[in-house]
Amino acid sequence: MCEIDIFKVMLSANVILIFAIGWLVLLYQKKSRQLALIEKQNKEQEKTLFFQSRYERISGMLSSIIHQWREPLGAVGAIQSGITARIMFGQAIDNDFLLESAQTSTKILRHLSETIETFHGFIKNKNEDKNTFSIKSTLETIKKIMAYSLERNGITLACTIDGDYVLQGCENEFSQVLINIISNDKDILAQTHTKEHRTIEVSIGGSEKRCIIVIKDNAGGVKMKPIEKIFEPSTSSKNGSGIGLYISKNIIENKFYGKISVSNDEYGAVFTIEVPGEKTTDKTNGINKEINGKTKMISQIVELENAEKEMQKWAEIFSKAHWGIEVKKGRSAHIEMANPAFAAMHGYTQEEIHLIESLNFIAPKYRHEFTQKIEEAYKDGFVSFDSVRLRKDGSMFDAHIDLTAVIDSNEEALYYIANIRDITEEKRQKNMLDIVSYAVNHVADAIFLVDKDARFHWVNAVACNSLGYTQDELLQMRIWDIHKEHTMDKWPAYLEAIQTIKKVTFIGKHTRKDGSMYPTEANIHYFEYEGVGYSLGIVKDITGQKAVDQKLQKTILSLKHFASAIPGVLYIYTIYSDGSGALSYASEKLYEIIGINNSDSPAAAEIIASHCLCMQESSEFSIFHPTKGERKIKSYAIPQSQENNETLWYGVLFDITENR
Repeated sequence: MCEIDIFKVMLSANVILIFAIGWLVLLYQKKSRQLALIEKQNKEQEKTLFFQSRYERISGMLSSIIHQWREPLGAVGAIQSGITARIMFGQAIDNDFLLESAQTSTKILRHLSETIETFHGFIKNKNEDKNTFSIKSTLETIKKIMAYSLERNGITLACTIDGDYVLQGCENEFSQVLINIISNDKDILAQTHTKEHRTIEVSIGGSEKRCIIVIKDNAGGVKMKPIEKIFEPSTSSKNGSGIGLYISKNIIENKFYGKISVSNDEYGAVFTIEVPGEKTTDKTNGINKEINGKTKMISQIVELENAEKEMQKWAEIFSKAHWGIEVKKGRSAHIEMANPAFAAMHGYTQEEIHLIESLNFIAPKYRHEFTQKIEEAYKDGFVSFDSVRLRKDGSMFDAHIDLTAVIDSNEEALYYIANIRDITEEKRQKNMLDIVSYAVNHVADAIFLVDKDARFHWVNAVACNSLGYTQDELLQMRIWDIHKEHTMDKWPAYLEAIQTIKKVTFIGKHTRKDGSMYPTEANIHYFEYEGVGYSLGIVKDITGQKAVDQKLQKTILSLKHFASAIPGVLYIYTIYSDGSGALSYASEKLYEIIGINNSDSPAAAEIIASHCLCMQESSEFSIFHPTKGERKIKSYAIPQSQENNETLWYGVLFDITENR
C-alpha cells in the first residue's frame, strides 16, 4: 500500500514537472517571439531614423544644388551680357575674347553636369551590402555637394590627407556620417561666428590598418554637459531633430566596427572617427587640387556675377538716363535699341522708334553731315558734334551728339551708340550770356569785380579801354595800382566797411597806364557767392560831368545876378505826374514882393498855383502884404512839359501897385 502511494506521489510530481517544463517552454517561445518582434521593431525604427536623417540632409542639399545650378547659369548669361556690353559701350572686342568667353561657358556647363551626376549618385538607392570604397573619393563627392552651401555661409573647408584609405562597408552610410558632422559645424558657425573667420578642417591619417578622421571647427566648442550626450537621440544644439549624430554613432560603431568621439579644443569642437581601413600607397594631393580647382571656378563665377551686376547697372542707366541713347547695328538703316528718353525727346513711343529709319530723326539739312560723322566715328572710334533733330510733329531742336562706334578685328562695323542731349535751353542760355557779355562790355561805365585780396577777378572792355591796359594785365593787378587812395594799409578797413554797409559811392581818381589821371564816381556793391566775398564796382568817368557842373555853376551865378538885378521874383513851379505841385525855386525877393519867406515855400506855392498857372501868358491878382498892406501883383508864366510826365512852370512876379 505504501509502495502504491509512493508511486502515485511520484506520478503526480512528474506530471507537475512536465507541466511546468511545458509551461516554461511556451513562456520561452512567447518571449522569443516578443524579443524577435522588438528587435525587428528596433531595426525598423533605426532604419526609419537613418532615412529621416538622410532625407533631412538631402532636402538641404537639394536647395544647395538648385543654387549651384542657378548661379552658373546666371554666369553663362553674364558672359553673353558682357559681350553685348562691350559692343554697346565701345569696349574692344576681338576673336580671342570671344573664344575665351565660349571656353568659360563650356567649363561652367561641364561643372553643372558633374554637379548633378554627383548628387544623383548620392541620393540613388544603392545596394546596402558591404563594398570597398576610397575615403578620398568620398570626401571629394561631399565637397562637390556642399560647395555652394559652405561658400554662401563664408566657410572655408580645409582638407589635409596623409594618404588615402580603403574601407569596407556602405559608402552612402559613411558619407552620411561626414555630411552630418560638417553640416552641424556649418550651422553652428553660421549662427555664432563672424563670416570672415569661419573654418572647418578635415584631416585624414592613421596607421596602415587604422583610419582616423578628425573634423574640427572654430565655433567655440560644444556647450552640452556631459559632452557625450550630443550623440543621444533627440538631442540637438541647434533646434534640429537631434538624430543626425545619433545615427552617425550607430553607423560607425555597428556598421564599420569603429568608434566616434567628441571633445573641445581652444577653438571649437573636435570630432574623431576611428575605423578599420587599409592605407593605400597613393599620396597625391588630389583633394587639394580639386579644392583649388573649385575655388578657381567659384572665383570665375563670382567675377562673372559681378560683371552681370555691372551690366545691370548700365541697363538701369540706359533706361533711366535723361538724355537720349540710340544703338544701331552695323550699317543698318533702323535703330536697334533706344531708351525712353530718346523716344520722348522725339515725340514717339518706343515701339514706333524701330519702324523709322534713323536718318528721319535728323533735320533734312543736317542728314548728309550726320552720315559723314558716322563714317568718321567708324574710322576714329569717337566723334562729338552739334546737330539739329526732327520731332514727330515736324518741330526741330538743337542737340549735341557723342557718337561711339565699334568695329571688329576685320574692320567691319558692328555697332554705334549715340548719346544725344537736347541743348535748346543750353543754347538759349548761351545766347543770353553772349548778349549779356556783349552788353556788359559795351556799356558806358567800367566794371570791376574785386576779390577779398583786392585783386581784379574780372573787368569789362570799358575798364580796359579807360585805363589803357589789356584784360590779362588788369587781372594781374590790385585795386591800389589804379586807385591811389586805396593803399595797401587802408584796404582791410575799407573791406570791413563795405562788408558792413554792402553799398557805397566813392568820388576819386583813376590812374591810367600812361600815368595820367581822370575823375571817377564808383558805385561799389558787396556780395558773397558760394561763401566767397566780392566787390562789384561800376565806375563812371565824370570828366565831362565835372565840366558840365562847372558850367552849370557859372550859369547859376549869372542867374542869381540877374535875379538880384530885376525888380521882380523869379520862380519855378513843378506839377508832378500825380497832379500834386511844389515850388521848386524862388529868388531872394520873394518876401519883398508877396511878403512870404523862402522857408515857407508851401504858402508861396499856394499863391502861385491859385493865381499864376493859367493858359494866359500873364495875369494880375491882389495880396495882403504883412508890412505894406494890399498890393497888386502881375505874373508872367510859361509851362514846359517833361519826359517823365511832369510840367515845369517858369515865371516872374512884379509888384505893380505904384505903377498902377
